[in-house]
Amino acid sequence: MLCRISLRLAPTPEQPQGRDDCGYEITVPLDRSGYLDAAELRSRHGHCRVARFAPGEPHRYGLLVYRAGRNGHGMWAIDYDAGPCRDDEDAYALDEFCFEVGASVRMRDSHGAFQPFRVVRVVPLVGQGPRRGTRPSAA
Repeated sequence: MLCRISLRLAPTPEQPQGRDDCGYEITVPLDRSGYLDAAELRSRHGHCRVARFAPGEPHRYGLLVYRAGRNGHGMWAIDYDAGPCRDDEDAYALDEFCFEVGASVRMRDSHGAFQPFRVVRVVPLVGQGPRRGTRPSAA
């Protein structure tokens, strides 16, 4: 089922309280257990949108894509434009995480370092795809 997932920066040594103004809004299909449904994602290519936001930085919008690798091992990436891969954020292991409220997910921040982000909301999008140009919601 296609879901809208809200992630916010979890507590870190640099940000002991976490940050509600730094995060991601991700629209992806989840299976019944709350894990990324890779087969459905491939069938919904173009519907799996990502918005990244952080203080002092412009919002960025892209698509979640899967890049096949050797021996069947690939990685998830956020493609922020349809052009060359220069702006992509890659090396996500998103299929290893359960997207349920309160869970922690590792994502790269805007500086390329892995950071913990907590799942603050999961909303099923029944019968509709994501709207283009939507802004991230506040937590």
